[in-house]
Amino acid sequence: MPVDITPGLQVDSQLPFGYCALTLCPVVEPVVTPSGHMYSREAIFEYLLAKTQELKRQQARYDAQEAAAESLRAADADAAAGAAVNQFVSSQLVLHASAGAAAGSAPASSSASSYSSALTVGAGAAASGAHGDAAGRKRKAAAADDAALQAQQQATTVAKLHQEVSLIRKVESQEEGCAVETRRWSLLRIRVSPPFFLIP
Repeated sequence: MPVDITPGLQVDSQLPFGYCALTLCPVVEPVVTPSGHMYSREAIFEYLLAKTQELKRQQARYDAQEAAAESLRAADADAAAGAAVNQFVSSQLVLHASAGAAAGSAPASSSASSYSSALTVGAGAAASGAHGDAAGRKRKAAAADDAALQAQQQATTVAKLHQEVSLIRKVESQEEGCAVETRRWSLLRIRVSPPFFLIP
């Protein structure tokens, strides 16, 4: 059965003149928009302030979601790079193992003199290899210390940058809040004549 909406469009259903479109009560310090809507000054200012704060909260939530998504994408990229490196290392180990097995299965024939010379050369190589290994361990330890120091410096720098950014955002938000509050109270103190004020 169709519903008759004609009674809802009659004059009695419209807001009487001089009533606030937000509070539905008689206006107090009325202001009027260019479209002809009338509001109480305090009601429209509170409404605009509440909407502004709600938009800021929504923007903050959106930024947090974007940051989380970006961190997830970075973690996935790091995981993919690590998997590629591990696969490459595994393939190289397999190749080295197969090469060593082929060299070990080859026939070996040598005389006693060549065997003794090989032992002498091997001993010298082992001694030099031991010195080289010690030097290599020292270099690796120094490189690891340098890397740890650089990582600590980078972490300190990033922490300082985060603190500075948070401080700047806090100051900006405080300044913006003070500016909005100052404008609100300055507008509340205004008394216009005639009693209607056009909001641009």
